[in-house]
Amino acid sequence: MWKTTKKLALRLVPQRRAGGIWPAFRGDRWHVPSSQLGTAGATFTADRLYALPICVPVTAVCQALAVNVTTADPLSSIRLGIYADSGGVPGALLIDAGVVSGATVKEASLALTRWLPAGWYWLACISDDAPVVTGLNTATVSLLGVATNIGTDVNNGVYIDVAYGALPDPFGGPVTYFAATIPTVLLRATAGLEDVSDGWHITQNIGEEVRLQPPQVSGRYYGCPLITAAYNTRTLALVDATMYAMLFYVNESHAYDRIAVHVTTRTVPSNIQLGIYEDSAGVPGNLILDAGNVSGASTGGKEININQTLARGWYWLAAVSDSTPTLRTYQGSSMFGWLGATSGTDTAYYGGMSVAQAYGALPTPFTAGAVLTATGVPRIMLRAT
Repeated sequence: MWKTTKKLALRLVPQRRAGGIWPAFRGDRWHVPSSQLGTAGATFTADRLYALPICVPVTAVCQALAVNVTTADPLSSIRLGIYADSGGVPGALLIDAGVVSGATVKEASLALTRWLPAGWYWLACISDDAPVVTGLNTATVSLLGVATNIGTDVNNGVYIDVAYGALPDPFGGPVTYFAATIPTVLLRATAGLEDVSDGWHITQNIGEEVRLQPPQVSGRYYGCPLITAAYNTRTLALVDATMYAMLFYVNESHAYDRIAVHVTTRTVPSNIQLGIYEDSAGVPGNLILDAGNVSGASTGGKEININQTLARGWYWLAAVSDSTPTLRTYQGSSMFGWLGATSGTDTAYYGGMSVAQAYGALPTPFTAGAVLTATGVPRIMLRAT
């Protein structure tokens, strides 16, 4: 029997990107889950496998996984790994990197070598006890959606309960979405590498555009992925005859069967007209869907059945009322500033736009003269099918 041995060499190459949103990885840095905006101490629950989403924007070679142990737990161990994405949840096991100790306060890392094509993955960890590590706190962007039209949690990861040991393959389920502080795994990887084996030049797929968020899961509600979802304390009293618009992103062509808002304080009588607009160079453009109206005269989740497929891209979800009901909104000060600012001295962060508009059927195109709003926009959501 013949046996062939190949020597693998690595060299840096230009990064041929095709408009991806996330910046490329550098091998001298640790990269955190893509929804992370802040850190806090996270205590493991023993025999619970956690997973957090991370975007690998350009094909990269993984160098290490790590956790930062901040409070030791004698004799505790932590196993680390990486799962492939499977439609917005962890799927097949890609790497069971092994075990680090949770018994000493330190950065606990494991070296590894693995190619990861551009795409979404899940960083996973499980412990046999309760060490405390640096975790992803609840101030995070809403990449994973919520379960209901009145959901107030920030779902920043998922977990399953499973006996500690070798990581299961596949991840398994059903998963539970996690809204509290969750243990964070860090990834060190280098983008812009190709391999050369026995003189053959093997080109990795590093030109693929990677989407802003993981695939959307059927039955979950999604709003703007650029804003933190401190839903339980944030509300907005609508101004009557004012139309509001909130950014919405579609990763890939997707169908939606509900458009929804959450009324927290009623106004009798009141109605709220809902719809979807195209994006037109950073502002709402032509009307795609006038979904009709819901009542603001009673509290609770209000939604309209729709049958709307949206192609990949940016959109605006809109609402206008004939009165002043109060709706659930987003954390006004915790969002990416992707809508820009009004001047060089402007320190506000904007979640949407608003404009004077009489209540009724939604106009097309969107009413001219809309301005950025830092005081909040109503949380409008679509349910994925």
